[in-house]
Amino acid sequence: MTRRPHSDRPASPPETITAGQVVLRRETTDDAAAVAALIERNLDRLSEFMPWAVAGVADATAQHDRIVASAIAWDCGTEYDYVVVVDDQIVGKCGLPRRIEPGGLELGYWLDAEAEGHGYITEAARALTAAALDLEGIDRVEIHCDAGNVRSAAVPRRLGYELDRTDRVDVVTRGQTGDQMIWVTRGPQS
Repeated sequence: MTRRPHSDRPASPPETITAGQVVLRRETTDDAAAVAALIERNLDRLSEFMPWAVAGVADATAQHDRIVASAIAWDCGTEYDYVVVVDDQIVGKCGLPRRIEPGGLELGYWLDAEAEGHGYITEAARALTAAALDLEGIDRVEIHCDAGNVRSAAVPRRLGYELDRTDRVDVVTRGQTGDQMIWVTRGPQS
């Protein structure tokens, strides 16, 4: 991947990214009901590894409020949330929060169970990785997932991320093992 000089690199990623069959689109409050319904349909399996996946989040009002906060975070440059769209249907979410040390972004994702097995999240994660590494000041992207979350860990493997380390963390969901895998990819030197 050829990187632009620092002075030519954007401060934030594109609001819409097309990657094969997948469109990543900055979420809007108009997405609240669809995202809430998707969470509700997948709540049991999401709650296995994701502490945020509790009954109250599968509500359109709660999602509306979260999306409003997400828009502020986007504008402040602290987090970039996307819906994953296939054939004009929201099938999941991806995001790039700045919750790791400077110079890096974490990439997170989840997908509707009915949409699994088609490579959508791999396409989305590949595109978001490239967009993140193109940003001013970003030289690495990390994917964090529990060692027990085999499907999630398969994505960084497919994309050529390297397992940097496994950290011991508190177990807060029923599926977690307490072994948090930290997968890392780095952009070419600027």
